Amino acid sequence: MRAAPGVAGPADGLLCRPRDRAEALAGRVILAALVITALIAAPATWRSVHASTLEDIGRESASLHKVDAILSADVTASGYEGGSGRTGQVPGSAVIDDGSGQPETTMVWTDPGGKRGDHVTAWLDSAGEPVHPPRSPDEASGAAWTATVGVLVLLGMATAVSRSLLRRVMIRTALPGWDREWARVSRDWTR
Repeated sequence: MRAAPGVAGPADGLLCRPRDRAEALAGRVILAALVITALIAAPATWRSVHASTLEDIGRESASLHKVDAILSADVTASGYEGGSGRTGQVPGSAVIDDGSGQPETTMVWTDPGGKRGDHVTAWLDSAGEPVHPPRSPDEASGAAWTATVGVLVLLGMATAVSRSLLRRVMIRTALPGWDREWARVSRDWTR
């Protein structure tokens, strides 16, 4: 970084050593590497996670089938201790016909507030067990953005650690030279 014109900064001026200039240059190289890596990694991460999540959602959706169900009791969220899952749905008792011709009363996942006799949509897996509805493709974008932000945060942390390590190494390697210089000039300062 440079100070205002005419004012000596960390890598400028008569008192600046070549080591200081090298440290400043290395800091700029680390920052440039961060920017280049972020410009490459962020879009690649987003595309990869988005495509992977969409593929998972497609596989999940293909294994489920939708059936009509009739609630056999009112559905309320009160008293339900379990996590309502990603959809905000709660379990409720309903009569379903899974295609076998024999209606069956079972637990289905539905929105809270349904009344007995309401028609609801239930989702069954390949074994005929009620499951949550398939995820929305919008969730793929959310997962991709979350992963991208995570990668950028990790890159920022890696840059901070790299800069700190560089500074420590530069100082540690400079200490013997500073000691020699102090030994040479300390006589004049201690008189």
